[in-house]
Amino acid sequence: MRLKYIILIIHITSCMSVWAEYMVDSELSKPTIQSPEIYPGIDPKNSIAEPTINPSGCYHTQEGKNIFSPISILYWMASTDGTIVNQFPWNGGLVTYTPSGIGREVFLPTEYKPGFKIGLGYNSNLDDWTTLLEYTWLHQTTSHTHFANGSGANLSDGNVFIITASGAIGNGIVGDILNQRWNLKVDLGDLSLSRTYYTGKRLIVEPFAGLRAASIRHTFTTNLDTSSDTAPWVSTIDQSLSTIQCHSWGVGARAGAHSKWLLGAGFRMDAEASASLLFTRYTKISFNIIESTGRVENNHIFSQYENAYNTARANTEVGLGLGWGSYFGARNQYWIDVLASYDFSMWFSQNLARSLADTISRQIGNYGTDLMLQGLTLTAQVDF
Repeated sequence: MRLKYIILIIHITSCMSVWAEYMVDSELSKPTIQSPEIYPGIDPKNSIAEPTINPSGCYHTQEGKNIFSPISILYWMASTDGTIVNQFPWNGGLVTYTPSGIGREVFLPTEYKPGFKIGLGYNSNLDDWTTLLEYTWLHQTTSHTHFANGSGANLSDGNVFIITASGAIGNGIVGDILNQRWNLKVDLGDLSLSRTYYTGKRLIVEPFAGLRAASIRHTFTTNLDTSSDTAPWVSTIDQSLSTIQCHSWGVGARAGAHSKWLLGAGFRMDAEASASLLFTRYTKISFNIIESTGRVENNHIFSQYENAYNTARANTEVGLGLGWGSYFGARNQYWIDVLASYDFSMWFSQNLARSLADTISRQIGNYGTDLMLQGLTLTAQVDF
């Protein structure tokens, strides 16, 4: 009997061992179940939910190469506070120049001038990322002649221009004809990476980031003519010519966003804003003034920064416009788009030459003045 019990116990133990090995093998053969990844805005209790990808807002042409080329015509106006260089006082009829302090500043009138922008872009199939390379050209010259009495009359009427040689009132060059000329050259290069996507049924957003390179050159000339002086004015200076130059280049980061509000029938509202911070190197900052009688030079003052000046400069841009676009071709091979916008561009403390001129004439150093650009931009783009 005892032998039977012993055999039964051994049999039961063997069965339990086999069953344990089977259960271990079954657990190891099951696929590993990982805990659900937690995403911002997703309920962690929902193990199925994952963030959805916003639909792309890129223009995809049928059988196209995903290449597009925007071309823009600019009609922009440039201005800077550095053009305020002369005073227009009333002398009270005194023989010796002693201004009464009643006067007004003379501004160089600003004008809209043409320019252009060209670009080349590529819409990648990799999550619809877009690369865009652009070049902006804006070269313009603004000039104006001011007459002290409105029509070239002589100084005996009492209205005069003055360029001060120092901070003291009454110490300077007096004249009746003032010629101002401002030559500005702005060249910009931009490389950006962006992704266009829908954030609603009618709103498309395109954030972008990249690099900006800039070259900006100013030459500002002021010519004060005193050759028409008559009694009671007496002057030993016939002409005073001053030239201010400021040349710089910069490179740095640029980021912003472009949005489109779809109105229907292909029309849309466009808005764009961006900011840049550039390492900037001033290669030339100079102030030159020549005073002469006839063709004989009486006095010559020249000053410039001894070394190149390195600093950082900020630039902000905003624009608002109205656009229209549509597919063309038998199989929608092309997308044609047009846009009219009004844009603003501010370059902070960009013109340092004015600061140098103030340091020389007034013995007071000021900060650089801002460069402001604004105007109409007409853009046409073809995607193919």
